[in-house]
Amino acid sequence: MSLKPKYPNRTTEVWRLLSGILCLLLFVSNSAYAQPLGKLIESTLSTNSPFTIRVYGTEDGIPQHQISAMIPDKTGNLLIGTANGLVQFNGQTFTDINPTDESRKVLCIKMFLDPKTNILYGLNNRSQLFQISPVTRILIKERNLGASFYHDSVIYVNRKKEVRIAKLGSTKSRLISRMEPKSGISGVGIIGGTPFFSDSSGTYFLQKSKWVKLSKEIYSRSKRDPYTGENYLLGLNGIAIYYKGKLLPQKFKESTHDTYFTDIAFSPHDEVFLASHEGIFYKKNREAVFESQSINFPSKIILSLFYNTDENFLFAGSSDKGLLQLKVKQCTSIYDEILLKESSLSSIIKTNNQLIVSGTHENIFKFNQKSISSYYKKKTDFACLANINGEVWAGTWGSGIIVLKNGKLVRSITKDLSGHSIHALFQDRKKRIWVGKEDGISFGETSKDLKPAFEALHIGLVICFYQLRNGDILVGGEDGFFIFSEDLKLKKQFGIRNGLKGKEVRSFYEKKDGTFYIGTYGGGLYYWDHKKLRPINRMRNCLLDDDIFTLAPDKNGNLYISSNHGLYVISEQKIDDFLSHKNNFLIPFRLGQDDGILNTEFNGGFQNNYYSSDNQHFYFPTIQGVLISFFHVPKYRKLRPFLKLVSVNDNIQKPSNHVFPRNTHTINLQYYCPNFTQFYNLHYQYKLVGPDIKDEWSVPTKKGEISFKMLPPGEYKVYMRGIDGFNDHNPDEIIYSFKIEKHIYETLWFRLLAFGLVFLLIFLLTYKRIQISKDQELKDSEHRNTMFELKLKAIQAKMNPHFIFNCLNNIQYLIVMGKQEEAEYALSDFSGLLRRFLQQSDNSFITLRDEVELLKSYISVERFRFEESLEVEVSIPENLLHLKIPTLLIQPTVENAIVHGLAHKKGDKKLVIEGYQEDDTIILKIDDNGIGRQEAKRINTYRANHISHGWNMVLDKINLLKAKYQYSVIFEIIDKPDNNGTTVIFKIPLMNEEMLEI
Repeated sequence: MSLKPKYPNRTTEVWRLLSGILCLLLFVSNSAYAQPLGKLIESTLSTNSPFTIRVYGTEDGIPQHQISAMIPDKTGNLLIGTANGLVQFNGQTFTDINPTDESRKVLCIKMFLDPKTNILYGLNNRSQLFQISPVTRILIKERNLGASFYHDSVIYVNRKKEVRIAKLGSTKSRLISRMEPKSGISGVGIIGGTPFFSDSSGTYFLQKSKWVKLSKEIYSRSKRDPYTGENYLLGLNGIAIYYKGKLLPQKFKESTHDTYFTDIAFSPHDEVFLASHEGIFYKKNREAVFESQSINFPSKIILSLFYNTDENFLFAGSSDKGLLQLKVKQCTSIYDEILLKESSLSSIIKTNNQLIVSGTHENIFKFNQKSISSYYKKKTDFACLANINGEVWAGTWGSGIIVLKNGKLVRSITKDLSGHSIHALFQDRKKRIWVGKEDGISFGETSKDLKPAFEALHIGLVICFYQLRNGDILVGGEDGFFIFSEDLKLKKQFGIRNGLKGKEVRSFYEKKDGTFYIGTYGGGLYYWDHKKLRPINRMRNCLLDDDIFTLAPDKNGNLYISSNHGLYVISEQKIDDFLSHKNNFLIPFRLGQDDGILNTEFNGGFQNNYYSSDNQHFYFPTIQGVLISFFHVPKYRKLRPFLKLVSVNDNIQKPSNHVFPRNTHTINLQYYCPNFTQFYNLHYQYKLVGPDIKDEWSVPTKKGEISFKMLPPGEYKVYMRGIDGFNDHNPDEIIYSFKIEKHIYETLWFRLLAFGLVFLLIFLLTYKRIQISKDQELKDSEHRNTMFELKLKAIQAKMNPHFIFNCLNNIQYLIVMGKQEEAEYALSDFSGLLRRFLQQSDNSFITLRDEVELLKSYISVERFRFEESLEVEVSIPENLLHLKIPTLLIQPTVENAIVHGLAHKKGDKKLVIEGYQEDDTIILKIDDNGIGRQEAKRINTYRANHISHGWNMVLDKINLLKAKYQYSVIFEIIDKPDNNGTTVIFKIPLMNEEMLEI
């Protein structure tokens, strides 16, 4: 049959098909509803599909169920183009991108995000180019015949039938080539650096500046596998790999006649996914053909694909059921509802290369990788299994132990066991058999000599046995756990008194160093280090489940923990880091329905509640069948937190606004880490740093939402981060800084001003009081000075009459002795002396020169009395005579020396007055060779009414000078030996300027 007649028919067929698809898309975009999430996942779990499927629809926040295009942004979010606008999906919420009427009108069938400018571009079904965000505007208004993105450029065919290419954001384009299509353009693009286009006649490539037809098939889109480098072309009936100028069509298990392929995605695990209007096709590279995966798919028409390499799953955009998330199962549930009926599977072992599992509904089952069948049936409920001496020992709920081999009954053991539920059967290394009952332990070498043991301990319900490498046997149950030595002696017992608060001990696991973990029901995980029992779940920020049924180690250092809430996986090293406080949180990975688990409620409370032959594949009996886990810890990924929203008093704030008024009562922050699966067990933490706030991370929560109420004014920083099952020691953080302003009366400047005013007031009051005090003190000082002056004048007034009387007595003595002429001379000298005295008596200080002249006048008067026997020598340097000394300080001393010392001496009488300067002190020395003070005192005692005022007046004057001027004159009297006279020394400081003005 000739090919020529086919061309027109095929063209018509293509356009009809494309038009039908377009109409279908428009129809379902207005009428579709999302399939219930739980039902859909359960339906995929109960099939042989390698995926689980989760659906996101309008009830989750997608504006419309037609998903035409998907690409990731640079933060890890997914940008989704729908028939009613574009949204961003971070794994938790959908957020509109540029929610305007203009953007909602653009139906993007292809999108490109420029990583440099963060500008989002889109192509609609008319091959018009748009900028979508940050603002929406059309860049190429002309309706082109075809267009597609190529790196940071757009390649298109205009109505002139020119193939042109233009940089995104540029108004200029470059001509690649002209073409002569047979009919309408189906697609255009560049693959492997070679431009191509397709029309109804086939697909053409530009080779050596000429369009060469390489296939009759119509290929409309191209994409490169980033992991293998292969270039794929998608078309109407199939796909092909473009390799060295040739097309290599790919094979399919099912017929793809008239199937329109819309998109292709690749995984780093050698997987290829194809989207089409007949669902999704899938193959691994080791397989030769693509196979349809459309069984139990909620939608047949898949328009776009995106593979998330960080979390290893596929997003599929449907035409009518929203966004589909396809995740390769990491677990498989083997379940036969008809066979199992109400049986809950509890214990699993391997015997004779068969996996055997006990059921609670009159059955023991065997199973392979795909099905379950009956192994042994009896009207009793089975609790636990054990492989003892090559036989299957089955513990029952009240019917003792049934021993089987090859599915047949060997014997029943009921002695001392009938009526007791048996939860654990165990054979230790010495081949001794341990039976765990609801009321203790039975023990024996064989089945015949089993009998109750350790009855004095009142052990209660026993659930599990475990033998350590040193031979010790661990026994766990409802009363804690016991450690028995290999020779059956109790070594330790742990219960509530030791801090073990779980309802039951259900599992053990020994580490390489001989320490071990204890899994409990209700109390979580405990750790025994041979010194202390440590409750790990009660440590701050431990997110392990409180129900721990199994502790199953794999070969990579991880523990598999089954519970009532799914299957958890945690690294032993991360537990050690948490115990040693190298890390302050502990989060396990969580395997749930998204990972292939049909029922997340596992069975616990029985011996042998998991099985693994290679520490990589694990088998768990569950409430709903047997679970096979072939999970591998994924490659590490770094969580990246982003701040989404800031609202103050329920008003959304701009990101640049960081200062809030004093009336702020509520601050809400929303942040997130892009995360699309529950497996990583993402949690959020924050810490607030500010005035009087403890610097501490919050308890991890599932939601990245923070609310602060009634914060006091001040500057704050909020640190936010995401943490997950990788337990990163140094997770990335984001910081939001803000400030709450103070009331005017709380501000520093107001307080400083108020303080300044108060201080000024206090200062003025204090100053006023000080002034009053100073005025009073000045008055008191003046009063004191006046008193001092009066006292000084009173002393001098005393000294003046005293001196005058002494002089007059001398004159009187001369008159009585008949010495009229001497009396006359003495009276003349006395009048001159008196004149000098009266001139100086009002001054507190006089110069040494005046003092010497006064002394000379006084001595001349005294000479008349002593005739010529008194010898006086005055030796004071000329350069000291201008210095001032206190008035009438030296004269009374000279007078005392003459009157009391020299007057009573027989023979020569000598008086020496000497002066000199030492540093800042004037030294005046009055030396006489009189009778001395002791003899003068003796003589004066016989003189009636004798009172000597000279010395006392000198001392009073010295004391007053010190009190008034702080002017200290040192006065020293030296008695010569054998009463041969007296030496008086005055040490007089040089006067300062203030005193010189007096």
